[in-house]
Amino acid sequence: MAILQLDIQNLKLMDGGRIEAAFHQEVKHVVLDLMDRPGDERERSVTLKVMFKPICDETGECERVNVRMDIGSKLPSRKTRVFDMKARKSSNGPMLVFNEDSLDNVDQTTIFDNE
Repeated sequence: MAILQLDIQNLKLMDGGRIEAAFHQEVKHVVLDLMDRPGDERERSVTLKVMFKPICDETGECERVNVRMDIGSKLPSRKTRVFDMKARKSSNGPMLVFNEDSLDNVDQTTIFDNE
């Protein structure tokens, strides 16, 4: 049994390599998003957050430390364009309606509406 110092190089040795694998998975997730939305210039991030909780002995001295790691990524939210809708009352309560042929103008009619 080897006693190792907690440092960035030794993270890959912990938990059968799961921490390193999780980090690489989040990087892949970010790269896929970058390739999917190259025109979105907002930043993406991958974080490795390490939390430390002291475990004290009966004298109040810190004897041990519970350490937990959270690995995650943050991607820009996906946004749609703006759709023009109209608020209406119905027997089922209030609702929003849209024109499937003209998503920019709920009141737009087509030449076939007159026939």
